[in-house]
Amino acid sequence: MRRVVKAYPMKRDETELDTYIESIKDRQSNLVWPDTMHNSRAVDEILWKGSRNAPLVQRIGIFIFAFVFVLAGLTVISMAIENKVWYLCALAAVIFMVAGRFIRNGMRK
Repeated sequence: MRRVVKAYPMKRDETELDTYIESIKDRQSNLVWPDTMHNSRAVDEILWKGSRNAPLVQRIGIFIFAFVFVLAGLTVISMAIENKVWYLCALAAVIFMVAGRFIRNGMRK
């Protein structure tokens, strides 16, 4: 004799599911277009204008970013010295000015 098991559909708490879906949408909101533009604008503002309220983590990030520019400037200067080309020195000067601006804005308080 076969035993018939009735399968009742599981009752889901709709508010719990809706809350979960909203939390997923909130976490992914920085990946879609309008939010990425807003976030990149905020980063550009901190880098170029500085911020008195920037947390320590952002300031450290600015210094790391400036360090990359300093290394790029040193690389361009070494290439300029090796090849004896003056316009590479001008490019290195521009790179150092950008790095200096980032460092200044990272220290602004």
